Amino acid sequence: MEIIEGGVTAAKGFKAAGMAAGIKYKNGKKDMAMVFSEKPCVTAGTFTLNRVFAAPVKWDKSIVYSEEGAHAIVVNSGVANA
Repeated sequence: MEIIEGGVTAAKGFKAAGMAAGIKYKNGKKDMAMVFSEKPCVTAGTFTLNRVFAAPVKWDKSIVYSEEGAHAIVVNSGVANA
């Protein structure tokens, strides 16, 4: 993991990592990341307006619209509406 001053982990209590999961790239290029907070955080999301979407979108919406917050988010590239 490369630490970047002033980056996403600049705020106290945050950690982040990226990895090559093979979702979008098959050559070892990073295509997935996780950002972790020691304390629960308010969440927000932008979701498809399509009437057809995968189960993970439904699950993500339930987390975003809950009052509990989240300790971590996982971000991937190359998977639309899934």
